[in-house]
Amino acid sequence: MQTDGTKLSPQMEAVIRQLATVYSVDLSQPSASLSLAMPTRSDRWIITHLDGARISVTRCVVEAADCLSLELDMVFLVHPMGWEPVELVHSTALWAAYAAAANAAGIAVYQDNGDPCFARFTEYWAQQLHHQGWLTQAYQVKEVEWNDNPTGAPMAGCQSTHPGPCYGELWSCAVCAKIVCFAEGSDDHPELCDACWCQRYAVQKEDEDAPG
Repeated sequence: MQTDGTKLSPQMEAVIRQLATVYSVDLSQPSASLSLAMPTRSDRWIITHLDGARISVTRCVVEAADCLSLELDMVFLVHPMGWEPVELVHSTALWAAYAAAANAAGIAVYQDNGDPCFARFTEYWAQQLHHQGWLTQAYQVKEVEWNDNPTGAPMAGCQSTHPGPCYGELWSCAVCAKIVCFAEGSDDHPELCDACWCQRYAVQKEDEDAPG
């Protein structure tokens, strides 16, 4: 399988690999996870190995009682050539702030077909991680509590295999009818669970990479 280099996120890959090395976390291992905080900031970053060759990079905001509320989730498909962002979940305010910064810098937010450019977005956040000092001032957090699920236990009725905690509400995949929480789903096909999204994406990539 070949991948268009413009769809890759080399800066984000370098940042996450450096953080994993600093904290001795092997992200190639199933369910490997690294949670980071900074003394002067109210946000945290959670890096997790998902099923297959996927890595999630998640930004949360610390709420009352030290619980976390999801603000940004970026999922990368790990290729031999690099990391390709394939799923984005973000708050409206966070996207608006990114779009304003990108427009001010003359960076196109959308592709010619109108779809958002995932790689530019993730490269922007790689730069933010650098500028905010996460590579030099962060410390590892052992326990993570989510605002929607402070105990971190699976949500009743959720059939998700996502290694992170459940949060949000339950919904049904339009293809397999599996009941999952907001830990699954993506911007481009929000009606699909992660497994069905990956299956559709893999078929699409095979069609794109097939010789003409």
